[in-house]
Amino acid sequence: MRGEPVRRRRAHLDFVRCGGRGVHATWRRRDSLALPRKDRPMRTPGAPVAALLLAATLTAATPLPAAAQSLDLSTITCKDFFEGSKDRLDFVIAWMLGYYTDEDDPPVLDFGKLKEKAEKLGAYCATNPTHGLITAADKVMD
Repeated sequence: MRGEPVRRRRAHLDFVRCGGRGVHATWRRRDSLALPRKDRPMRTPGAPVAALLLAATLTAATPLPAAAQSLDLSTITCKDFFEGSKDRLDFVIAWMLGYYTDEDDPPVLDFGKLKEKAEKLGAYCATNPTHGLITAADKVMD
């Protein structure tokens, strides 16, 4: 038809492995390929490396969860400690019980003893809210 551009067919050189006999070159017409060149995915040797770098960058940019925060017990008063969250309170009291346990004691978590020490710490801190938490623990946990 008139006015339509003429599409030229170009040949494409393929290198084909022939069993164990080596490689030979064959010519194919471009339109015989499965996909036109512009529609075929681009193959770059650095794509896996770039994907790993992107994943590492995204991982490094992700903020740490709140549980990864540190807590300096030497700066906390009794009042501040008992006004905090109950989950943190339970966790820290359990940690203190382990910290103040003798090295030769068996590795057993006694929940009755934990409750008793928590009640003693709570009673001490109720009467001395301005004392430091470590000062209170030194008096109660021994």
